[in-house]
Amino acid sequence: MWAAYAFLNLAVSYTERDVHINQVDAVFEKAKMLTKYTQHPESLEDKINLMAGQFFFATGRGRSAIKHLKEVSLDGAFTSKALLTYGWALTEQWQYHDALQPWYMLKTNHSPLNQDVQETLIAIPHLLEKLNAKVMALGAFDYAGEQYEMIYKQLEESAKRLNTGEFIEPLLAQQIPDKWGAFAAIDLSLPNHPDRIYLKDVMSKSYFQGELKNLRDLHVMRSQLNSGIEQLAAFEKVQITRRDEYQQVKNDKRINLTSRQLLKLNKRYKTLRATVDKAFKNPSGVGLASEFEKNQLASFKQLNTDFKALDENGHYLQRLRRVEGVLKWALSQRYYERKKEVSKNLAILDGKIKQTRRQLKAAKLAFRSTPKSFNGFDKKVARLRTKYQQQLKRLDIVYQKQREKVGGIVKLDIKKRQKVVMDYQLQARLAAARLFDETSNKHRVVAGAEVRQ
Repeated sequence: MWAAYAFLNLAVSYTERDVHINQVDAVFEKAKMLTKYTQHPESLEDKINLMAGQFFFATGRGRSAIKHLKEVSLDGAFTSKALLTYGWALTEQWQYHDALQPWYMLKTNHSPLNQDVQETLIAIPHLLEKLNAKVMALGAFDYAGEQYEMIYKQLEESAKRLNTGEFIEPLLAQQIPDKWGAFAAIDLSLPNHPDRIYLKDVMSKSYFQGELKNLRDLHVMRSQLNSGIEQLAAFEKVQITRRDEYQQVKNDKRINLTSRQLLKLNKRYKTLRATVDKAFKNPSGVGLASEFEKNQLASFKQLNTDFKALDENGHYLQRLRRVEGVLKWALSQRYYERKKEVSKNLAILDGKIKQTRRQLKAAKLAFRSTPKSFNGFDKKVARLRTKYQQQLKRLDIVYQKQREKVGGIVKLDIKKRQKVVMDYQLQARLAAARLFDETSNKHRVVAGAEVRQ
């Protein structure tokens, strides 16, 4: 994957040294062959062809330049620069008619705000003049002057927006807050900005990106300091809330009242346990008998005495014992069921009481410890706030300087663009005036000859 980039860097280094042209071309071709192993082969191949074409054109080898520039795609990021250089390479080979085609294509399919299109606007009429189409050249110069006037006005409007540096805030806002530092990539898209076409070129420069990263890091530091100050304010509110709640609990004597209520509940619980133990003392279940059943048991005793005196054979006594036995068996069965149920309920109640005791103990501990959560923090918070504010004040000064530095790069780029457009416009007007004079003089000479005849 990286082999294509390695050969491309090697080719660039060859162009800066005195290396034979055939060797440079071979390295460019090798880099193109290896682009198929990269993630974006078409774009990289266009870049290699453009770099090779520009190198060969700059060294006066127009045919080699044409060969590479013709291979650049017509819908890529390098199309405009390739079409412009392709036209100049054809012009160098005296192929004026052929040179017009890529330039007309460039002018038609791209925005006038593109610097390559702006150069084409002045190049086309010069080429027409070389073809001796002076009337067409005069019209093309006039058209170029009008276009440059419109472009300059748009540049002025963009300069008013960009000189204020307003593009910096949305640029910083779209960055990932936690990503900062020299090795953290920066998002340069600005999809909805009206001046993106100008910013795109200047933001592609490493110098601008380095300064913008510094500004981004300062922006992150400032955000963190502001966040720290906000957290201190929130902590102060929590302190006030804790103090107020503590005072309210203290004034209401909630802890003492709860302790007294729990003591009363403990006494009632002990009384209840004593009553339950007394009721379940006799396993026969007599302690759990109702008043009616107790009366029946008492009547059985009385009848037992009466039947002994009357019934010599004991038939009635046996029947009485059977009835009494049925009642006692029912009472004993009820005893075990009730004891199981009551034991279960007492265990739950006992657990609740223990839990309440633990909660009361924790509440007492929290009540005693609560003053530690708000006493003594006022001075610490004030010191931290002062420290953060001083750091933020110093940071704001550095941030504004860095912001002006980043904005200054864009201002300088806009001024350079304005100067280039003004130079193009001046050339177009002077050439149009010259052609107008030449064509007018020619008509006057023809008219004078006809008069003399």
